[in-house]
Amino acid sequence: MQVFNNIRDEIAKNKEMKQNLEQFRAEKKKLEESDNLIKARQKLNTIESETFKVTQQAKSVVNIVMNTVKTKVNQASESDLAKKLEKSVEVLAKLFWKVEQKLVSPDL
Repeated sequence: MQVFNNIRDEIAKNKEMKQNLEQFRAEKKKLEESDNLIKARQKLNTIESETFKVTQQAKSVVNIVMNTVKTKVNQASESDLAKKLEKSVEVLAKLFWKVEQKLVSPDL
């Protein structure tokens, strides 16, 4: 009878050990998942930080390009305006010269 009791006790201890082992594995899995979650959050934060930096650099480059284009357009329009103004002055100078010639001419 003692042998049966010992076997029964060993079986109970074995079941209890299996339950404890399962609980241990479950807790271990939770901890691993939480570690993975922490690592994933860290990676996400790193990616967000790098994305922000790249975005700021891209904005800076775009602003530089836009300012350069504006400057070049302004220079080009000023150049066109100066050419048109020069032509207008030439036309006016010729007109004044003709008027002067008519005023000076002895035909009057």
